[in-house]
Amino acid sequence: MVVTRKLARPLAPEVAEQAVRDFATWPVRQVTPALILSAIRRSIASRLSFWDALIVETAIDAGATAILTEDLQHGQVIDGVRVVNPFASVSTFG
Repeated sequence: MVVTRKLARPLAPEVAEQAVRDFATWPVRQVTPALILSAIRRSIASRLSFWDALIVETAIDAGATAILTEDLQHGQVIDGVRVVNPFASVSTFG
């Protein structure tokens, strides 16, 4: 595992395992043809990459209020979904 061996400060295997267990409790959305078509339209209209548009469309479809990403503009709101860069300084999360 990369996080337990290759990082400058690797995680203990138990910590990495617990992180995976925590992530496994999150709901998973299936990518459907309708989401793909919506993402294509958004990608063209908004000049987002297809993959970023697919993330946005899936978040909207799921009723999410925010997405965590460093690939989009922090603080931007796209159809009611706020973009949050988890690596931005804490003072910019306001």
